[in-house]
Amino acid sequence: MNKGRMGGGKGDGALSAAMRGDSSRLPIGRNRRLSALLMAAALLASLSSSAAFASDSVRLRGAVEVTAHHYDEDALRLNVYNRSDSPFDLVRFRFFVEAAPNDKLQVLTQFRFDDALSADFVVAGAYLLYEMIPEGALFVEAGKIPSPFGTFAERDYWNKSALIGTPLMYYYHSALLSRVVPANEDDLLSGRERGLFGISYPRSPASPFRGAPILYTPCWDYGMIFLGSRGDFEYRLGVIGGTPGIPLSAAEETNELPSPIGRLGWAPMAGLRLGVSGSMGPYLPKNADGHGNPFGSVGNGKALPDGRDAEDYLQVLWGGDFELSFGQWSLWSEAVHNYFESPWLRSDLIQDAYYVELQRGILPGLDAAVRWCQIRPHTIRNSAGQSVRWDVPVQRVEAGVAYNVSREFLIKGNVQMTGFGLRASSIGDEVLTSLQLVGSF
Repeated sequence: MNKGRMGGGKGDGALSAAMRGDSSRLPIGRNRRLSALLMAAALLASLSSSAAFASDSVRLRGAVEVTAHHYDEDALRLNVYNRSDSPFDLVRFRFFVEAAPNDKLQVLTQFRFDDALSADFVVAGAYLLYEMIPEGALFVEAGKIPSPFGTFAERDYWNKSALIGTPLMYYYHSALLSRVVPANEDDLLSGRERGLFGISYPRSPASPFRGAPILYTPCWDYGMIFLGSRGDFEYRLGVIGGTPGIPLSAAEETNELPSPIGRLGWAPMAGLRLGVSGSMGPYLPKNADGHGNPFGSVGNGKALPDGRDAEDYLQVLWGGDFELSFGQWSLWSEAVHNYFESPWLRSDLIQDAYYVELQRGILPGLDAAVRWCQIRPHTIRNSAGQSVRWDVPVQRVEAGVAYNVSREFLIKGNVQMTGFGLRASSIGDEVLTSLQLVGSF
Protein backbone atom coordinates (compact mmCIF):
# COMPACT_ATOMS: atom_id res chain seq x y z
CA MET A 1 0.00 0.00 0.00
CA ASN A 2 1.25 3.47 -0.83
CA LYS A 3 1.79 5.49 2.26
CA GLY A 4 0.61 8.87 1.02
CA ARG A 5 -2.77 9.88 -0.36
CA MET A 6 -1.49 12.81 -2.41
CA GLY A 7 -2.51 12.56 -6.05
CA GLY A 8 -1.37 14.21 -9.24
CA GLY A 9 2.10 12.73 -9.34
CA LYS A 10 3.88 11.54 -12.43
CA GLY A 11 3.05 7.89 -12.01
CA ASP A 12 5.65 7.01 -9.39
CA GLY A 13 3.02 5.99 -6.84
CA ALA A 14 5.17 7.13 -3.91
CA LEU A 15 2.57 9.57 -2.64
CA SER A 16 -0.65 8.48 -4.31
CA ALA A 17 -4.40 9.00 -4.28
CA ALA A 18 -6.32 12.18 -3.67
CA MET A 19 -5.64 15.87 -3.14
CA ARG A 20 -8.37 18.37 -3.84
CA GLY A 21 -10.33 21.20 -2.30
CA ASP A 22 -10.15 24.92 -1.67
CA SER A 23 -11.59 25.73 1.70
CA SER A 24 -9.08 27.70 3.80
CA ARG A 25 -7.74 30.95 2.43
CA LEU A 26 -4.54 32.86 2.85
CA PRO A 27 -5.16 36.59 3.35
CA ILE A 28 -3.73 37.78 0.03
CA GLY A 29 -5.77 40.26 -2.03
CA ARG A 30 -5.81 40.53 -5.82
CA ASN A 31 -3.95 43.83 -5.74
CA ARG A 32 -1.07 42.08 -3.97
CA ARG A 33 -0.66 39.20 -6.42
CA LEU A 34 2.83 40.16 -7.53
CA SER A 35 4.00 40.33 -3.92
CA ALA A 36 2.51 36.91 -3.27
CA LEU A 37 4.28 35.39 -6.25
CA LEU A 38 7.58 36.91 -5.16
CA MET A 39 7.07 35.51 -1.67
CA ALA A 40 6.38 32.08 -3.15
CA ALA A 41 9.53 32.30 -5.26
CA ALA A 42 11.57 33.24 -2.20
CA LEU A 43 10.10 30.30 -0.29
CA LEU A 44 11.01 27.90 -3.08
CA ALA A 45 14.54 29.27 -3.22
CA SER A 46 15.01 28.88 0.52
CA LEU A 47 13.62 25.35 0.49
CA SER A 48 15.77 24.30 -2.42
CA SER A 49 18.88 25.44 -0.59
CA SER A 50 18.00 23.74 2.67
CA ALA A 51 19.59 20.54 3.88
CA ALA A 52 16.17 18.94 4.27
CA PHE A 53 15.33 19.48 0.63
CA ALA A 54 18.76 18.31 -0.47
CA SER A 55 18.22 15.06 1.37
CA ASP A 56 14.95 14.47 -0.49
CA SER A 57 12.82 14.57 2.67
CA VAL A 58 10.84 17.44 1.10
CA ARG A 59 9.33 17.20 -2.36
CA LEU A 60 7.96 20.13 -4.37
CA ARG A 61 5.81 19.66 -7.46
CA GLY A 62 2.83 21.11 -9.24
CA ALA A 63 1.02 21.81 -12.49
CA VAL A 64 -0.40 24.73 -14.48
CA GLU A 65 -3.66 24.06 -16.35
CA VAL A 66 -4.55 26.52 -19.16
CA THR A 67 -8.03 26.02 -20.64
CA ALA A 68 -9.71 27.64 -23.63
CA HIS A 69 -13.39 27.11 -24.50
CA HIS A 70 -16.16 28.67 -26.53
CA TYR A 71 -18.15 31.13 -24.45
CA ASP A 72 -21.48 29.77 -23.27
CA GLU A 73 -22.38 31.35 -19.94
CA ASP A 74 -25.04 28.81 -19.00
CA ALA A 75 -22.86 25.80 -19.86
CA LEU A 76 -19.96 27.25 -17.86
CA ARG A 77 -22.16 28.04 -14.84
CA LEU A 78 -23.17 24.38 -14.68
CA ASN A 79 -19.58 23.59 -13.63
CA VAL A 80 -19.04 26.34 -11.04
CA TYR A 81 -18.02 25.49 -7.47
CA ASN A 82 -18.87 27.35 -4.25
CA ARG A 83 -16.02 29.84 -4.60
CA SER A 84 -16.95 30.62 -8.23
CA ASP A 85 -14.03 28.64 -9.69
CA SER A 86 -14.41 25.62 -11.99
CA PRO A 87 -12.32 22.98 -13.80
CA PHE A 88 -12.68 25.08 -16.97
CA ASP A 89 -11.15 28.32 -15.66
CA LEU A 90 -8.56 29.98 -17.87
CA VAL A 91 -5.56 29.37 -15.57
CA ARG A 92 -5.29 27.07 -12.57
CA PHE A 93 -2.09 26.33 -10.64
CA ARG A 94 -1.75 23.50 -8.14
CA PHE A 95 1.33 23.36 -5.95
CA PHE A 96 2.25 20.45 -3.67
CA VAL A 97 4.66 20.40 -0.74
CA GLU A 98 5.25 16.91 0.67
CA ALA A 99 7.61 16.02 3.49
CA ALA A 100 8.71 12.74 5.07
CA PRO A 101 10.64 13.62 8.26
CA ASN A 102 11.07 9.91 9.05
CA ASP A 103 9.98 6.47 7.82
CA LYS A 104 6.63 6.62 9.61
CA LEU A 105 5.49 10.24 9.27
CA GLN A 106 4.45 12.22 6.20
CA VAL A 107 3.26 15.85 6.02
CA LEU A 108 1.20 16.55 2.89
CA THR A 109 -0.08 19.93 1.66
CA GLN A 110 -1.55 21.42 -1.49
CA PHE A 111 -2.07 25.06 -2.49
CA ARG A 112 -4.12 26.45 -5.36
CA PHE A 113 -4.14 29.56 -7.47
CA ASP A 114 -7.09 30.44 -9.71
CA ASP A 115 -8.12 33.83 -11.14
CA ALA A 116 -11.74 33.05 -10.28
CA LEU A 117 -11.00 32.70 -6.56
CA SER A 118 -11.58 35.71 -4.33
CA ALA A 119 -8.17 35.05 -2.74
CA ASP A 120 -5.08 34.48 -4.84
CA PHE A 121 -3.99 31.34 -3.02
CA VAL A 122 -6.04 28.85 -1.03
CA VAL A 123 -4.94 25.98 1.16
CA ALA A 124 -6.56 23.03 -0.57
CA GLY A 125 -5.38 20.45 1.96
CA ALA A 126 -2.93 19.94 4.81
CA TYR A 127 -2.66 16.80 6.89
CA LEU A 128 -0.41 14.35 8.68
CA LEU A 129 -0.15 10.66 7.80
CA TYR A 130 1.45 8.38 10.39
CA GLU A 131 2.07 4.64 10.08
CA MET A 132 0.86 2.90 13.23
CA ILE A 133 1.22 -0.74 12.13
CA PRO A 134 3.91 -1.71 9.58
CA GLU A 135 3.40 -2.99 6.02
CA GLY A 136 0.43 -0.71 5.37
CA ALA A 137 -1.84 -2.39 7.91
CA LEU A 138 -2.85 0.82 9.68
CA PHE A 139 -2.25 4.55 9.26
CA VAL A 140 -3.79 7.54 10.98
CA GLU A 141 -4.57 10.59 8.86
CA ALA A 142 -5.51 13.92 10.47
CA GLY A 143 -5.98 17.51 9.35
CA LYS A 144 -7.69 18.90 6.28
CA ILE A 145 -8.06 15.55 4.56
CA PRO A 146 -9.31 14.03 1.28
CA SER A 147 -12.74 12.47 1.51
CA PRO A 148 -12.72 8.80 2.55
CA PHE A 149 -16.02 8.29 0.69
CA GLY A 150 -15.82 6.49 -2.66
CA THR A 151 -12.85 6.58 -5.02
CA PHE A 152 -13.13 9.68 -7.21
CA ALA A 153 -10.82 11.61 -4.87
CA GLU A 154 -8.00 9.36 -6.05
CA ARG A 155 -8.52 10.44 -9.68
CA ASP A 156 -9.32 14.14 -9.26
CA TYR A 157 -6.11 15.19 -11.04
CA TRP A 158 -5.06 16.33 -14.47
CA ASN A 159 -3.15 13.13 -15.29
CA LYS A 160 -5.65 10.59 -13.94
CA SER A 161 -8.34 10.98 -16.62
CA ALA A 162 -8.67 12.17 -20.21
CA LEU A 163 -11.67 14.26 -19.07
CA ILE A 164 -11.71 17.74 -17.52
CA GLY A 165 -15.05 17.98 -15.68
CA THR A 166 -16.22 16.55 -12.35
CA PRO A 167 -19.01 13.93 -12.02
CA LEU A 168 -22.31 15.60 -11.11
CA MET A 169 -22.72 13.69 -7.84
CA TYR A 170 -19.43 15.16 -6.55
CA TYR A 171 -20.34 18.86 -6.73
CA TYR A 172 -23.77 19.63 -8.26
CA HIS A 173 -25.88 21.83 -5.96
CA SER A 174 -29.47 20.87 -5.18
CA ALA A 175 -32.54 23.00 -4.35
CA LEU A 176 -31.98 22.45 -0.59
CA LEU A 177 -30.06 25.11 1.29
CA SER A 178 -28.00 24.20 4.34
CA ARG A 179 -27.91 27.69 5.84
CA VAL A 180 -31.58 28.57 5.38
CA VAL A 181 -34.33 26.06 6.23
CA PRO A 182 -37.29 25.89 3.77
CA ALA A 183 -40.56 26.77 5.52
CA ASN A 184 -42.53 24.06 3.68
CA GLU A 185 -42.53 22.00 0.48
CA ASP A 186 -43.59 24.90 -1.77
CA ASP A 187 -40.77 26.98 -0.36
CA LEU A 188 -38.29 24.25 -1.32
CA LEU A 189 -39.79 23.71 -4.78
CA SER A 190 -39.30 27.38 -5.63
CA GLY A 191 -35.57 26.66 -5.83
CA ARG A 192 -35.69 23.77 -8.29
CA GLU A 193 -32.97 23.90 -10.98
CA ARG A 194 -31.36 26.96 -9.34
CA GLY A 195 -29.12 25.29 -6.77
CA LEU A 196 -25.96 26.15 -8.72
CA PHE A 197 -26.91 29.78 -9.24
CA GLY A 198 -28.18 30.84 -5.79
CA ILE A 199 -31.50 30.38 -4.01
CA SER A 200 -33.56 32.61 -1.73
CA TYR A 201 -36.73 30.92 -0.46
CA PRO A 202 -39.85 33.15 -0.65
CA ARG A 203 -40.98 32.43 2.94
CA SER A 204 -37.46 32.51 4.34
CA PRO A 205 -35.81 35.37 2.45
CA ALA A 206 -32.05 35.70 2.71
CA SER A 207 -29.06 36.43 0.52
CA PRO A 208 -28.94 33.79 -2.24
CA PHE A 209 -26.85 30.72 -1.41
CA ARG A 210 -25.96 27.70 -3.51
CA GLY A 211 -27.75 24.48 -2.58
CA ALA A 212 -26.38 21.40 -0.83
CA PRO A 213 -24.56 18.83 -2.99
CA ILE A 214 -24.59 15.08 -2.40
CA LEU A 215 -20.78 15.04 -2.17
CA TYR A 216 -18.40 17.97 -2.55
CA THR A 217 -14.88 17.30 -3.81
CA PRO A 218 -13.64 20.89 -4.36
CA CYS A 219 -13.48 21.45 -0.60
CA TRP A 220 -11.82 19.07 1.81
CA ASP A 221 -13.07 18.67 5.36
CA TYR A 222 -11.29 18.57 8.70
CA GLY A 223 -11.15 15.15 10.27
CA MET A 224 -9.28 12.08 11.43
CA ILE A 225 -9.29 8.77 9.58
CA PHE A 226 -7.78 5.35 10.25
CA LEU A 227 -6.91 3.57 7.02
CA GLY A 228 -4.93 0.63 5.74
CA SER A 229 -5.03 -2.67 3.88
CA ARG A 230 -4.59 -6.32 4.71
CA GLY A 231 -4.63 -9.05 2.08
CA ASP A 232 -7.33 -8.31 -0.49
CA PHE A 233 -9.11 -5.78 1.75
CA GLU A 234 -8.68 -2.04 2.23
CA TYR A 235 -10.42 0.09 4.83
CA ARG A 236 -10.94 3.70 5.93
CA LEU A 237 -12.92 4.73 9.00
CA GLY A 238 -13.10 7.95 10.99
CA VAL A 239 -14.93 11.23 11.46
CA ILE A 240 -15.18 14.57 9.62
CA GLY A 241 -16.32 17.91 10.97
CA GLY A 242 -19.08 18.49 8.42
CA THR A 243 -20.84 16.02 6.12
CA PRO A 244 -19.81 14.63 2.70
CA GLY A 245 -21.99 17.22 0.95
CA ILE A 246 -21.34 20.15 3.29
CA PRO A 247 -17.76 20.10 4.59
CA LEU A 248 -16.61 22.69 7.07
CA SER A 249 -15.39 25.85 5.33
CA ALA A 250 -13.16 26.82 8.27
CA ALA A 251 -11.66 25.04 11.25
CA GLU A 252 -14.67 25.84 13.44
CA GLU A 253 -17.49 23.49 14.36
CA THR A 254 -20.92 24.54 13.06
CA ASN A 255 -22.73 22.07 15.33
CA GLU A 256 -21.75 19.74 18.14
CA LEU A 257 -21.56 16.38 16.33
CA PRO A 258 -19.02 15.20 13.74
CA SER A 259 -19.99 12.74 11.00
CA PRO A 260 -18.71 9.16 10.99
CA ILE A 261 -17.53 8.17 7.52
CA GLY A 262 -15.80 5.19 5.97
CA ARG A 263 -15.19 2.81 3.10
CA LEU A 264 -14.53 -0.94 2.93
CA GLY A 265 -12.88 -2.17 -0.28
CA TRP A 266 -12.08 -5.53 -1.81
CA ALA A 267 -9.53 -6.19 -4.57
CA PRO A 268 -9.71 -9.96 -5.23
CA MET A 269 -7.52 -9.85 -8.31
CA ALA A 270 -5.32 -7.50 -10.31
CA GLY A 271 -7.41 -4.92 -12.15
CA LEU A 272 -10.59 -5.47 -10.13
CA ARG A 273 -11.65 -3.36 -7.17
CA LEU A 274 -15.00 -3.01 -5.38
CA GLY A 275 -16.09 -1.01 -2.35
CA VAL A 276 -18.93 0.27 -0.21
CA SER A 277 -18.98 3.63 1.60
CA GLY A 278 -21.24 5.29 4.12
CA SER A 279 -21.67 8.39 6.25
CA MET A 280 -24.27 9.97 8.52
CA GLY A 281 -24.18 13.32 10.29
CA PRO A 282 -25.94 16.64 10.97
CA TYR A 283 -25.66 19.16 8.13
CA LEU A 284 -27.44 22.21 9.56
CA PRO A 285 -25.36 24.85 11.36
CA LYS A 286 -26.33 26.18 14.77
CA ASN A 287 -27.14 29.57 13.24
CA ALA A 288 -29.40 28.25 10.46
CA ASP A 289 -32.08 30.77 9.44
CA GLY A 290 -35.70 30.11 8.47
CA HIS A 291 -39.37 30.79 9.19
CA GLY A 292 -41.18 27.46 9.56
CA ASN A 293 -44.72 27.48 8.13
CA PRO A 294 -45.75 23.86 7.47
CA PHE A 295 -49.00 23.12 5.64
CA GLY A 296 -52.05 22.76 7.86
CA SER A 297 -50.53 24.52 10.86
CA VAL A 298 -49.17 27.83 12.01
CA GLY A 299 -45.38 27.90 12.09
CA ASN A 300 -43.47 29.55 14.89
CA GLY A 301 -41.37 31.61 12.50
CA LYS A 302 -38.18 29.84 13.61
CA ALA A 303 -35.65 27.79 11.71
CA LEU A 304 -36.30 24.75 13.92
CA PRO A 305 -39.37 23.42 15.76
CA ASP A 306 -39.45 24.04 19.50
CA GLY A 307 -37.36 21.55 21.41
CA ARG A 308 -35.30 20.47 18.40
CA ASP A 309 -31.61 21.09 17.67
CA ALA A 310 -29.56 21.36 14.49
CA GLU A 311 -28.01 17.97 15.32
CA ASP A 312 -31.43 16.31 14.94
CA TYR A 313 -31.41 16.68 11.14
CA LEU A 314 -29.06 14.45 9.20
CA GLN A 315 -27.52 13.84 5.82
CA VAL A 316 -27.41 10.05 5.36
CA LEU A 317 -25.36 8.75 2.45
CA TRP A 318 -24.26 5.33 1.31
CA GLY A 319 -22.88 4.04 -1.95
CA GLY A 320 -20.79 1.57 -3.88
CA ASP A 321 -17.86 1.78 -6.27
CA PHE A 322 -16.48 -0.49 -8.98
CA GLU A 323 -13.19 -0.40 -10.91
CA LEU A 324 -12.03 -2.75 -13.66
CA SER A 325 -8.89 -2.58 -15.81
CA PHE A 326 -8.05 -4.98 -18.63
CA GLY A 327 -5.54 -4.41 -21.39
CA GLN A 328 -5.90 -0.84 -22.67
CA TRP A 329 -9.37 -0.44 -21.11
CA SER A 330 -10.29 1.04 -17.72
CA LEU A 331 -13.78 1.32 -16.25
CA TRP A 332 -14.84 3.26 -13.14
CA SER A 333 -18.33 3.58 -11.69
CA GLU A 334 -19.91 4.84 -8.48
CA ALA A 335 -23.53 4.99 -7.31
CA VAL A 336 -25.00 6.61 -4.18
CA HIS A 337 -28.29 6.87 -2.31
CA ASN A 338 -28.60 10.07 -0.30
CA TYR A 339 -31.20 11.81 1.82
CA PHE A 340 -31.49 15.00 3.84
CA GLU A 341 -33.85 15.47 6.77
CA SER A 342 -35.45 18.94 6.89
CA PRO A 343 -37.32 20.36 9.92
CA TRP A 344 -40.62 21.48 8.34
CA LEU A 345 -41.00 18.98 5.51
CA ARG A 346 -43.18 15.88 5.69
CA SER A 347 -40.77 13.69 3.69
CA ASP A 348 -37.03 13.16 3.55
CA LEU A 349 -35.34 14.62 0.48
CA ILE A 350 -33.97 11.61 -1.38
CA GLN A 351 -31.55 11.52 -4.32
CA ASP A 352 -30.04 8.68 -6.32
CA ALA A 353 -26.95 9.41 -8.40
CA TYR A 354 -24.28 7.57 -10.34
CA TYR A 355 -21.60 7.85 -12.98
CA VAL A 356 -19.92 5.41 -15.36
CA GLU A 357 -16.57 6.31 -16.95
CA LEU A 358 -14.75 4.31 -19.63
CA GLN A 359 -11.22 5.07 -20.83
CA ARG A 360 -9.07 3.39 -23.47
CA GLY A 361 -5.47 3.76 -24.50
CA ILE A 362 -5.51 4.19 -28.28
CA LEU A 363 -1.84 4.79 -29.08
CA PRO A 364 1.24 5.32 -26.91
CA GLY A 365 0.53 8.55 -25.01
CA LEU A 366 -3.00 8.93 -26.47
CA ASP A 367 -6.13 8.11 -24.41
CA ALA A 368 -9.85 8.61 -25.01
CA ALA A 369 -12.61 8.60 -22.38
CA VAL A 370 -16.34 9.06 -21.99
CA ARG A 371 -18.42 9.54 -18.83
CA TRP A 372 -22.16 9.36 -18.30
CA CYS A 373 -23.60 10.68 -15.02
CA GLN A 374 -27.03 11.44 -13.61
CA ILE A 375 -28.80 12.71 -10.47
CA ARG A 376 -32.42 11.64 -9.90
CA PRO A 377 -34.26 13.36 -7.02
CA HIS A 378 -37.29 11.55 -5.58
CA THR A 379 -40.78 13.03 -5.21
CA ILE A 380 -42.54 14.95 -2.45
CA ARG A 381 -46.10 16.35 -2.24
CA ASN A 382 -46.73 20.07 -2.75
CA SER A 383 -49.52 22.18 -1.22
CA ALA A 384 -51.95 20.93 -3.89
CA GLY A 385 -51.24 17.30 -2.98
CA GLN A 386 -49.41 16.63 -6.24
CA SER A 387 -46.39 14.33 -6.29
CA VAL A 388 -43.46 16.22 -7.83
CA ARG A 389 -39.69 15.77 -7.83
CA TRP A 390 -38.18 18.07 -5.21
CA ASP A 391 -35.47 19.09 -7.68
CA VAL A 392 -35.04 18.80 -11.43
CA PRO A 393 -33.16 15.67 -12.59
CA VAL A 394 -29.88 16.42 -14.35
CA GLN A 395 -27.80 14.23 -16.65
CA ARG A 396 -24.55 14.68 -18.52
CA VAL A 397 -22.30 12.99 -21.03
CA GLU A 398 -18.66 14.10 -21.33
CA ALA A 399 -16.12 12.84 -23.84
CA GLY A 400 -12.47 13.71 -24.28
CA VAL A 401 -9.04 12.77 -25.55
CA ALA A 402 -5.68 13.34 -23.88
CA TYR A 403 -2.26 13.26 -25.52
CA ASN A 404 0.94 13.16 -23.50
CA VAL A 405 3.38 15.10 -25.65
CA SER A 406 5.98 14.37 -22.99
CA ARG A 407 6.02 13.34 -19.34
CA GLU A 408 5.55 16.97 -18.35
CA PHE A 409 3.21 18.27 -21.10
CA LEU A 410 -0.38 17.12 -21.68
CA ILE A 411 -3.03 18.27 -24.18
CA LYS A 412 -6.75 17.56 -23.67
CA GLY A 413 -9.78 18.08 -25.89
CA ASN A 414 -13.20 17.88 -24.22
CA VAL A 415 -16.92 18.03 -25.08
CA GLN A 416 -19.53 18.19 -22.33
CA MET A 417 -23.31 18.00 -22.87
CA THR A 418 -25.76 18.55 -20.00
CA GLY A 419 -29.53 18.17 -19.91
CA PHE A 420 -32.36 18.64 -17.42
CA GLY A 421 -35.20 16.17 -16.95
CA LEU A 422 -35.11 12.49 -17.80
CA ARG A 423 -35.68 12.75 -21.55
CA ALA A 424 -32.69 11.54 -23.56
CA SER A 425 -33.23 14.42 -25.99
CA SER A 426 -32.53 16.93 -23.21
CA ILE A 427 -28.86 15.95 -23.11
CA GLY A 428 -28.00 18.68 -25.61
CA ASP A 429 -29.56 21.52 -23.60
CA GLU A 430 -26.11 22.92 -22.75
CA VAL A 431 -22.92 22.11 -24.67
CA LEU A 432 -19.37 23.10 -23.69
CA THR A 433 -16.29 22.39 -25.82
CA SER A 434 -12.79 23.05 -24.49
CA LEU A 435 -9.07 22.61 -25.06
CA GLN A 436 -6.66 22.31 -22.14
CA LEU A 437 -2.86 22.45 -21.92
CA VAL A 438 -1.17 21.12 -18.78
CA GLY A 439 2.46 21.61 -17.83
CA SER A 440 3.71 19.82 -14.71
CA PHE A 441 6.95 19.70 -12.78
